Amino acid sequence: KEGSYTTALLSNEDKMLKKVVEEAAEVALACKSADKRAQHWEVADLIYHLMVAMEGKDIDLEGVYRMLAERRK
Repeated sequence: KEGSYTTALLSNEDKMLKKVVEEAAEVALACKSADKRAQHWEVADLIYHLMVAMEGKDIDLEGVYRMLAERRK
């Protein structure tokens, strides 16, 4: 939707990719605590920003699943 946070991220590659890095760091810090709610919150943020980056860079989830399947061999 025009004017949405997602649209803003998709229109600014640097901001979009920096958010993935920022959220990954926040997940790592949340995992150091015993606060499950904070952990869930931060993981949800990371997944959201990662999905935005995947959309912005045309990375399909099927290709990711194929890579994961290859690693199991």
